[in-house]
Amino acid sequence: MDVSNESTFLVTSNQFEKQLNTPFNLPPTSPPVNRSTDCDTSSTFNQDTATTNVSPVFSPSLAYGDSTIKRSMEQHNSFPRQAASQPPSNNASPCIILDGHPQPVEAVIALVGHLRRELIVRNEQIAWFESELRRMRRLLGERERDVDQLKSVLDQKYEPPVPTSNQALDTVTEGETTMDAEEGFGLTTGTKQPQAAFARVKKQGVSGESGGRINSTGFIHYEKDERSCRLIRQAILSNDFLKQLDPSQVKEIVACMYEKHIERGCYIIREGEPGDALYVSAEGKLEVTKGDRVLGRMEVGRAFGEMALLYNCNRTASVRALTNAKFWTLDRQVYQQIMMSSSLHQHKENLKFLQSVPVFRKLSQHKLHKLADVLEQLCYEQDDYIIRQGEVGETFFIIQAGEVQITQFQTPDQPAKEIRVLGAGDWFGERALYTLEKRSANAVALSAQVNVLCLDRSNFIHLIGDLNEIKSKEYADDKRKSDSSSAEPERSSSASTRSCDDDTPGIVNRKPLIASNTLFTSKGRQSILQEDLAPVAILGIGGFGRVELVVWKRDQTKSFALKCMKKQHIVETRQQEHIFSERNLMFEIQSLFVCKLFATYRDSKYVYMLLEACLGGELWTILRNRGNFDDNITRFVVASVLEAFTYLHTHNIIYRDLKPENLLLDEQGYIKLCDFGFAKKLPPGRKTWTFCGTPEYVAPEIILNKGHDHSADYWSLGILMFELLTGSPPFTGIDPMKIYNIILRGIDAVLFPPHHISRTASALIHRLCAQNPVERLGYGRGGIVDIKQHKYFQGFDWIGLCRRTLVAPILPKVSGPTDVSNFDKYPDQFDLPPDENSGWDIDF
Repeated sequence: MDVSNESTFLVTSNQFEKQLNTPFNLPPTSPPVNRSTDCDTSSTFNQDTATTNVSPVFSPSLAYGDSTIKRSMEQHNSFPRQAASQPPSNNASPCIILDGHPQPVEAVIALVGHLRRELIVRNEQIAWFESELRRMRRLLGERERDVDQLKSVLDQKYEPPVPTSNQALDTVTEGETTMDAEEGFGLTTGTKQPQAAFARVKKQGVSGESGGRINSTGFIHYEKDERSCRLIRQAILSNDFLKQLDPSQVKEIVACMYEKHIERGCYIIREGEPGDALYVSAEGKLEVTKGDRVLGRMEVGRAFGEMALLYNCNRTASVRALTNAKFWTLDRQVYQQIMMSSSLHQHKENLKFLQSVPVFRKLSQHKLHKLADVLEQLCYEQDDYIIRQGEVGETFFIIQAGEVQITQFQTPDQPAKEIRVLGAGDWFGERALYTLEKRSANAVALSAQVNVLCLDRSNFIHLIGDLNEIKSKEYADDKRKSDSSSAEPERSSSASTRSCDDDTPGIVNRKPLIASNTLFTSKGRQSILQEDLAPVAILGIGGFGRVELVVWKRDQTKSFALKCMKKQHIVETRQQEHIFSERNLMFEIQSLFVCKLFATYRDSKYVYMLLEACLGGELWTILRNRGNFDDNITRFVVASVLEAFTYLHTHNIIYRDLKPENLLLDEQGYIKLCDFGFAKKLPPGRKTWTFCGTPEYVAPEIILNKGHDHSADYWSLGILMFELLTGSPPFTGIDPMKIYNIILRGIDAVLFPPHHISRTASALIHRLCAQNPVERLGYGRGGIVDIKQHKYFQGFDWIGLCRRTLVAPILPKVSGPTDVSNFDKYPDQFDLPPDENSGWDIDF
């Protein structure tokens, strides 16, 4: 621009930037300052009183923005103002238009220097506040961990003696409105929602009594009119839990419920008392209360108290009759017998049908039992097509009841010709198990109703393998058997062939090969007497009793964990059988991934187990403190559990209580499985019906009393993965019954947080937590190897894990055999339980 033609000399943004690089000094090429012009600086510039409003043309070169400049300038007086009518001068000094008026460059540069110094001070203040914020966050985290630790200690110390249901009553009406069964759990029907907020307190296991033997005399049926049967049936089908039962089971329950009457003012159930029955309201008005608060009224035709069908638990609400009332009752023992009987009967029938099919006759009993579990029952009406000629065959059928007509089209323009008629016990479509060929004929329901059992090719291959491969091996197997000169029975492929040596305890139901209180040292076998143990600290407290760290007085470098279990609590919760099972199994187990049992003792108050001391602490405590784990830690933990399961399942032991609380770390950070109170010996192909486990971890088949086996351990492994990666299980809440109802919806109803769970981890969890037990990864013909070969474990050093050469991702600090710094601190004082001298533990 030609400055001679301008009334005011304006500095461009580039020139101003250059001047800002040399604050407080005018560039040598700058025009001389004429102090008698518009930009006269004869009056001193007062930085403390200057104000400005930057012209937009110069705002890009001021790195602070208009609002910052304005706030800063408002703390100062205005620049000297000249009358707008004053004639311009060609000798004017460089100026900048501020607030509509020209101001000297020197003054603006001085102001910028002041703002820079102020900015430095502000940045230092921000850095200090950020440092303080980080420090306070760390302090808050430490306080939260302290609170969590105290909660954990208190929850264990004051754990109720009997498992309780925390539900008030899941079918109570509040006023005239039914209480929402899903309230507070973040899951609604048909939508995926995040898992519920999870309080970081230790999860407690629950267990029912052993189901015992099936009642050979059958069930007692009570006479009812059709209206009563319809009312009971509708109440069952309206209940979130009971509606999951099979039609045959519902029919038996309706028949077995018996009638009860109650007078006005009397209680059907009382808060705090143990429950053992299911009820259906039939007549009268019922009121539900909790403490002094009225929760609502119970309408006619509602089922309530269903939690008591699963296991012994205390009622958490009372139900009182406001008028004379009638209700129907079903006892827990009868319910469990119905569930067991119906499952066993169906399994037995399926097994009988399979054994009648020639193609299955050479399969082992274990494989036949698996196939019997996966058979699906379908019903067809008369003239329905079961299969059509020309379709790709993927299913094999066995006729349960009715007749099926097999027809075939000879030519497209002629009607189908009857080939034969099949009846109950016959089968068709077996080629679908060999190959995916097109059907060569039709199968049409001939009777009014036809019931068939079907087996999908995919399930068959998953459980058994390719039938062509199986048949090709038959000749070689038969030849090998005929050539064998030994009559020794064939060993199971999963059986251990390692012979017992001096270090191997005896097995269940046999006399131990060595004394149970024997320790192997460099000096040979040495007995560990209880009086030779000195207490050091308490490692844990619970309703069962406590765990102490003790040292051996003969060699104080050797420490152990002494589990002290109250005999009275064991009797009250009817866990005698589980305690003996735990003792016997742990003496048998010899695995690097399972906590060792060295000795057991007893007195009038306690039974004791002397266990390996794992001073790295509980995995649950570390998870609580960290919030969640990454894939590296999770992979190591899950792999360690898989090695433990490999040993247990090979020896026909199911665990049934997997959770972070039952995983310990040794001094090298390796994982050890502990607490075998719910473990059980289970022969291949067999199931057990006792309800046991931790509510957040129990498999659907356990909840529904369908019978379960080692596939339940794979379900819990998937739940463990989810908890390790996110910090909480996918199914959580304070009400066990609602947790069970959510579990019955399946893992697909849970939202997986992508920032915590990768696609590969999600895929593995979904396969482990398949709703159908036979479809779970690890249950198929490949066994647990299928899990190890999943993509999630790609590149994992399995050999290093087993040889303990792999460096653990968590390395605990342990200074010596009595270092308890990795455990929560518990008070040394505890109340002594009363004596229990019934003698149930005489062989402990």
